[in-house]
Amino acid sequence: MAKKHIYRVANDDVRREAQAAVAAIPITEGLFVIISEETRTLEQNALLWPCLRLFARNVKLAVDGEMALMDEETWKDVMTGAFTGEQARMVKYGGALILVGRSTSQMGKKEFADFLTFILSEMAARGLVLPARYSDDIAEYISRYGGCRENVEVRGASRLAGEASSAEGAPSTVGLESDFRRGK
Repeated sequence: MAKKHIYRVANDDVRREAQAAVAAIPITEGLFVIISEETRTLEQNALLWPCLRLFARNVKLAVDGEMALMDEETWKDVMTGAFTGEQARMVKYGGALILVGRSTSQMGKKEFADFLTFILSEMAARGLVLPARYSDDIAEYISRYGGCRENVEVRGASRLAGEASSAEGAPSTVGLESDFRRGK
Protein backbone atom coordinates (compact mmCIF):
# COMPACT_ATOMS: atom_id res chain seq x y z
CA MET A 1 0.00 0.00 0.00
CA ALA A 2 1.27 3.47 -0.86
CA LYS A 3 2.34 5.78 1.91
CA LYS A 4 0.19 8.83 2.50
CA HIS A 5 1.41 11.94 4.29
CA ILE A 6 -1.02 14.48 5.67
CA TYR A 7 0.11 17.69 7.30
CA ARG A 8 -2.28 19.92 9.25
CA VAL A 9 -0.59 23.29 8.76
CA ALA A 10 -1.15 24.79 12.20
CA ASN A 11 2.22 26.53 12.62
CA ASP A 12 5.43 27.39 10.78
CA ASP A 13 7.23 24.20 11.88
CA VAL A 14 4.56 22.00 10.27
CA ARG A 15 4.61 24.20 7.16
CA ARG A 16 8.40 23.75 6.85
CA GLU A 17 8.07 19.99 7.37
CA ALA A 18 5.45 19.78 4.60
CA GLN A 19 7.62 21.90 2.28
CA ALA A 20 10.61 19.61 2.91
CA ALA A 21 8.48 16.53 2.19
CA VAL A 22 7.29 18.02 -1.11
CA ALA A 23 10.84 19.03 -2.05
CA ALA A 24 12.04 15.45 -1.41
CA ILE A 25 9.44 13.85 -3.70
CA PRO A 26 11.05 12.24 -6.76
CA ILE A 27 9.64 13.50 -10.04
CA THR A 28 7.69 10.49 -11.23
CA GLU A 29 4.29 9.36 -12.46
CA GLY A 30 1.59 8.59 -9.93
CA LEU A 31 2.40 11.07 -7.18
CA PHE A 32 0.13 13.97 -6.28
CA VAL A 33 0.31 16.83 -3.82
CA ILE A 34 -3.11 18.03 -2.70
CA ILE A 35 -3.65 21.08 -0.53
CA SER A 36 -7.17 21.54 0.74
CA GLU A 37 -9.19 23.12 3.46
CA GLU A 38 -10.21 20.77 6.24
CA THR A 39 -13.73 19.49 5.57
CA ARG A 40 -16.55 19.53 8.08
CA THR A 41 -16.75 16.67 10.55
CA LEU A 42 -19.63 14.32 11.36
CA GLU A 43 -20.13 16.20 14.62
CA GLN A 44 -20.42 19.45 12.69
CA ASN A 45 -22.81 17.83 10.21
CA ALA A 46 -25.01 16.86 13.17
CA LEU A 47 -25.64 20.59 13.74
CA LEU A 48 -27.56 20.73 10.46
CA TRP A 49 -30.19 18.06 11.14
CA PRO A 50 -32.23 19.73 13.91
CA CYS A 51 -32.71 22.65 11.51
CA LEU A 52 -33.79 20.37 8.66
CA ARG A 53 -36.15 18.56 11.04
CA LEU A 54 -37.89 21.88 11.76
CA PHE A 55 -38.38 22.52 8.05
CA ALA A 56 -39.62 18.95 7.53
CA ARG A 57 -42.24 19.30 10.27
CA ASN A 58 -43.38 22.85 9.57
CA VAL A 59 -42.84 24.04 6.00
CA LYS A 60 -44.67 22.68 2.96
CA LEU A 61 -43.18 22.51 -0.53
CA ALA A 62 -44.98 22.35 -3.85
CA VAL A 63 -44.59 18.75 -5.04
CA ASP A 64 -46.40 17.57 -8.16
CA GLY A 65 -48.77 20.53 -7.88
CA GLU A 66 -49.67 19.83 -4.23
CA MET A 67 -48.37 21.46 -1.07
CA ALA A 68 -46.80 18.78 1.13
CA LEU A 69 -44.47 18.32 4.07
CA MET A 70 -41.24 16.64 2.97
CA ASP A 71 -38.60 14.66 4.86
CA GLU A 72 -35.28 15.97 6.18
CA GLU A 73 -33.26 14.49 3.30
CA THR A 74 -35.42 16.34 0.78
CA TRP A 75 -34.96 19.57 2.72
CA LYS A 76 -31.19 19.03 2.71
CA ASP A 77 -31.29 18.77 -1.10
CA VAL A 78 -33.53 21.86 -1.34
CA MET A 79 -31.37 23.92 1.00
CA THR A 80 -28.02 22.95 -0.54
CA GLY A 81 -29.44 23.83 -3.96
CA ALA A 82 -30.82 27.15 -2.68
CA PHE A 83 -27.52 27.93 -0.95
CA THR A 84 -25.28 27.17 -3.92
CA GLY A 85 -27.69 28.45 -6.54
CA GLU A 86 -27.19 25.19 -8.46
CA GLN A 87 -29.93 23.76 -10.58
CA ALA A 88 -31.00 20.28 -9.56
CA ARG A 89 -28.93 17.49 -11.04
CA MET A 90 -31.06 14.80 -12.60
CA VAL A 91 -29.73 11.34 -13.29
CA LYS A 92 -31.50 8.77 -15.43
CA TYR A 93 -31.11 5.29 -14.00
CA GLY A 94 -33.19 2.24 -14.79
CA GLY A 95 -35.68 4.34 -16.74
CA ALA A 96 -36.33 6.70 -13.80
CA LEU A 97 -35.22 10.30 -13.33
CA ILE A 98 -33.55 10.77 -9.94
CA LEU A 99 -32.79 14.10 -8.30
CA VAL A 100 -29.27 14.10 -6.87
CA GLY A 101 -28.56 16.56 -4.06
CA ARG A 102 -25.22 18.08 -3.20
CA SER A 103 -23.27 16.42 -0.43
CA THR A 104 -22.08 18.63 2.42
CA SER A 105 -19.31 16.17 3.35
CA GLN A 106 -16.90 17.84 0.94
CA MET A 107 -17.67 21.36 2.15
CA GLY A 108 -14.84 23.04 3.95
CA LYS A 109 -15.51 24.24 7.46
CA LYS A 110 -15.91 27.87 6.33
CA GLU A 111 -18.34 26.96 3.55
CA PHE A 112 -20.31 24.75 5.96
CA ALA A 113 -20.44 27.66 8.43
CA ASP A 114 -21.78 29.83 5.58
CA PHE A 115 -24.35 27.12 4.83
CA LEU A 116 -25.49 27.00 8.47
CA THR A 117 -25.76 30.81 8.45
CA PHE A 118 -27.95 30.54 5.36
CA ILE A 119 -30.12 27.91 7.06
CA LEU A 120 -30.52 30.14 10.15
CA SER A 121 -31.56 33.09 7.99
CA GLU A 122 -34.14 30.92 6.20
CA MET A 123 -35.44 29.70 9.56
CA ALA A 124 -35.71 33.23 10.91
CA ALA A 125 -37.58 34.33 7.77
CA ARG A 126 -40.16 31.61 8.44
CA GLY A 127 -40.38 32.04 12.21
CA LEU A 128 -38.99 28.58 12.91
CA VAL A 129 -37.82 28.20 16.50
CA LEU A 130 -34.65 26.23 17.14
CA PRO A 131 -34.18 25.15 20.77
CA ALA A 132 -31.30 26.94 22.51
CA ARG A 133 -29.32 23.70 22.97
CA TYR A 134 -28.95 23.57 19.18
CA SER A 135 -28.79 27.27 18.30
CA ASP A 136 -25.99 27.88 20.81
CA ASP A 137 -23.85 25.09 19.30
CA ILE A 138 -24.53 26.34 15.77
CA ALA A 139 -23.73 29.96 16.70
CA GLU A 140 -20.46 28.81 18.30
CA TYR A 141 -19.48 26.85 15.16
CA ILE A 142 -20.36 29.73 12.85
CA SER A 143 -18.47 32.18 15.03
CA ARG A 144 -15.42 29.89 15.13
CA TYR A 145 -15.22 29.25 11.40
CA GLY A 146 -16.32 32.67 10.18
CA GLY A 147 -19.64 31.78 8.59
CA CYS A 148 -21.14 35.24 8.90
CA ARG A 149 -21.91 36.44 5.39
CA GLU A 150 -22.82 39.94 4.31
CA ASN A 151 -26.14 41.26 5.60
CA VAL A 152 -26.54 38.35 8.03
CA GLU A 153 -25.58 38.87 11.67
CA VAL A 154 -24.97 35.40 13.07
CA ARG A 155 -26.04 36.02 16.66
CA GLY A 156 -29.02 38.04 15.42
CA ALA A 157 -30.14 35.26 13.08
CA SER A 158 -29.77 32.70 15.84
CA ARG A 159 -31.59 34.96 18.31
CA LEU A 160 -34.38 35.67 15.84
CA ALA A 161 -34.81 31.98 15.17
CA GLY A 162 -34.98 31.34 18.89
CA GLU A 163 -37.47 34.13 19.63
CA ALA A 164 -39.84 33.85 16.70
CA SER A 165 -43.18 32.17 17.17
CA SER A 166 -44.90 30.07 14.55
CA ALA A 167 -48.42 30.97 13.50
CA GLU A 168 -50.41 28.71 15.81
CA GLY A 169 -48.20 25.73 14.96
CA ALA A 170 -49.56 25.54 11.40
CA PRO A 171 -47.10 24.42 8.73
CA SER A 172 -45.88 27.30 6.62
CA THR A 173 -46.40 27.30 2.87
CA VAL A 174 -43.90 30.05 2.18
CA GLY A 175 -41.55 29.41 -0.74
CA LEU A 176 -37.78 29.42 -0.51
CA GLU A 177 -37.06 32.67 -2.31
CA SER A 178 -34.08 34.37 -0.75
CA ASP A 179 -31.51 36.94 -1.69
CA PHE A 180 -28.98 35.05 0.41
CA ARG A 181 -27.08 33.08 -2.16
CA ARG A 182 -23.55 31.84 -2.23
CA GLY A 183 -21.24 34.49 -3.58
CA LYS A 184 -23.63 37.42 -3.04
